[in-house]
Amino acid sequence: MKRILILVLSVLLMVLTLVSCIETNIEDTFSRGLQNTGTSDNPALTYEDESSTGEDDEIPRYVSHSIRTVECIVNYPAIIKVMSKEEIGVRIISTSLNSYETPEEVWYALEEHEAFTEAVGRYDDEYFEDNMLVFVFIESESGMIEYSCKGVEDSGIIHIQKEVPTGGLTEEVAYWHIIIELPKKHPAIVSNAELSLDITEAYSGIVLPSDFSFSLVWSTYGISSYDSQTGKLVKTKDATDVGKYTDYVKLSRYKLEQVYKYLFMDIDITEYPNIYDPFYNPENGIGLVSEPSQTIIITATANGITKTITCEDIAFGSLDEGYGDEGKSFLSAIDNITALLTSLPEWKAFPDYEFLYD
Repeated sequence: MKRILILVLSVLLMVLTLVSCIETNIEDTFSRGLQNTGTSDNPALTYEDESSTGEDDEIPRYVSHSIRTVECIVNYPAIIKVMSKEEIGVRIISTSLNSYETPEEVWYALEEHEAFTEAVGRYDDEYFEDNMLVFVFIESESGMIEYSCKGVEDSGIIHIQKEVPTGGLTEEVAYWHIIIELPKKHPAIVSNAELSLDITEAYSGIVLPSDFSFSLVWSTYGISSYDSQTGKLVKTKDATDVGKYTDYVKLSRYKLEQVYKYLFMDIDITEYPNIYDPFYNPENGIGLVSEPSQTIIITATANGITKTITCEDIAFGSLDEGYGDEGKSFLSAIDNITALLTSLPEWKAFPDYEFLYD
């Protein structure tokens, strides 16, 4: 009995020592961070004004800090809510102790990233009276890619922009903390909604022509469509009440940049024939057939030139079944655009298809 009591007391002493060590490191970090207020000159740390609306006017913006830090023990990408000053240190250490043996090693590693200690050091008990933080953990395939928060919807969707430079990437893995300030009265927090991420790629170095626009018809028999000039998005025209499957969506500039890249940089849409079947092999006259078929009609305008490509009643097939690099690249561009459109919240809000095709 005495041995058991001694063992229990020993474990309790170890726990209290760890907690004390954590609290000491938290206070030390805060005291250092709070000495540096104002805007940081460190390019690894970005600040966004809550009052700004950016290119996605419909998405509420909040102050955020995007910081390259160290690898953490989370399932990337991950989201953690932080409701108090004390919880900052507990959360950081709990996600890092498998990589570092002691809390001191965690803080030492993080302190090499001055922007991080400066950012977390800004938040005191007074801040947490009415506000909270959201930590977003991002693992990037290249240190040349940067991430920033573009807003948090009332539903809890966190919009992250992934800025990819053109011209190739280095291959080293990089890790990011995105710290987002939210009021505790935010609708997603009040309703205890599950926070989720919407990560959208934007390509730096792209000069979007002022006259750029596009329209796309796609899917089975061409039932789906979008027109960037009017914003009209249709999930299906084959319905008793098409209005239930129709909405109007203005794409943000960085989404338009993506589409422009798909059509004029990944491929050159102007070099394709007006009537086209990406599965047809002109050398042997053999193509691909499916029932039902699909129709793709893509129109794009840029720099005063308008190009339309019509692929009517072509087969449903995989990218690998496209003829040559030309066919595969065309199908990839269309797949990327449809993926962008079908990931929109407005698309996801549409009801299920009324009719299906055999």
